[in-house]
Amino acid sequence: MNIRLVFVSAGVLLAASSFGGETLWVDRNAGVDADGRGGETAPFVSIQAAVAAASDGATIKVRPGIYDNGGANDPDGRLNRVYVTGKKLKIVATGRKEETHIVGRHDTATAEGFGPDAVRCVCIRGNAALGTQIVGFTIRDGSSNNNNPTKDTVQDSGGGVLALDGNKKYFDTNAYVVDCVISNCVGIRAGATRGVTAVRCLITRNDASNSGSAGRNSSFVNCLITRNTGSSFLYEGTPKVYNCTLVNNYSRLYGADVRNSVVMNNNYNDTIQFMSGPGFTHSVTRLEGYDPKFDETVGDSSTSVTEAGNYQFLSPLYDDFRVLEGSETETAGDAAELARLSLPDDIDPYVDFFGNAIPKSGTIAAGCIQTVVGRPQGGAFQFDDFRKIRTNGGTVY
Repeated sequence: MNIRLVFVSAGVLLAASSFGGETLWVDRNAGVDADGRGGETAPFVSIQAAVAAASDGATIKVRPGIYDNGGANDPDGRLNRVYVTGKKLKIVATGRKEETHIVGRHDTATAEGFGPDAVRCVCIRGNAALGTQIVGFTIRDGSSNNNNPTKDTVQDSGGGVLALDGNKKYFDTNAYVVDCVISNCVGIRAGATRGVTAVRCLITRNDASNSGSAGRNSSFVNCLITRNTGSSFLYEGTPKVYNCTLVNNYSRLYGADVRNSVVMNNNYNDTIQFMSGPGFTHSVTRLEGYDPKFDETVGDSSTSVTEAGNYQFLSPLYDDFRVLEGSETETAGDAAELARLSLPDDIDPYVDFFGNAIPKSGTIAAGCIQTVVGRPQGGAFQFDDFRKIRTNGGTVY
């Protein structure tokens, strides 16, 4: 995907985050998991070793690397690459998210990828761990078990990031995932996230065989949610979807309070996108189903909508969701909606997906990106189907 991602660390005073403890270090390429390690010059090699050694309120700084090592089992017997319990932590990548990966594992014995040999990426569990933050990573390839496809269980949920309190309840305030990519995570219920608030995250190419490929019982702020599959990409108890772009998901949206967002070109069973819940406010929506139409003057910048000529983004075919000048999206949002949020003091809702400041009053663009660009000129693209793109010259991608 050709999406430009920018790591952001900025904040306004909203709610205490309380990370004032020690700092531990992890380095996949130069660390060692042993007693007495964790300093800047003597780092651990696995994130889980640092988690085990950390005290409540600590910050764990993770250098670039592919973290497909280490892990710990939760009480249900699921192996997690990172398992936080009994303490509240802030786990932060020191480099770019594209070069710092937390990697789970699909069970290769099943076509869906979930099963007893699967590894979830991150699990945050218990009241003492609530409010833990995961900042600046690519979180990928996580999976859950398949113990009971017909019953909602912890083992079968959240292949990417799962957070639950001491009563096994999922609330969006259980944990925060910030400036991350969550990709290729699967589960029976909730592929990418369950029980978290995701801020400025790209959530893409996740799947859930039952429901919630992008999230379930999670909230989303300034997130790009695209190309997720399954029966629904957001499902059940999704408290808030603010300033998000939800486009090109091959599934439905169910049960969400959507504000300052763009929701279009999402498809279920080829014809219908289903929406229930509190509804849409200051948002641009197309709910009539998947009906690709293109403006031939826009070229590869055309977006698929149900009304010819009403285009919102620069190039959704190439995952470039900068807003087109003069589109409905450019002026659909209201900055006052973001004041409804209560986030930790080091997570600023007035920063968009690309790290640009969002005005704190007045009209703003809907969706996760505030950048507005003029219409380009060029040849048109057309869809053969959802997964194939054919240019006028006949090339299929």
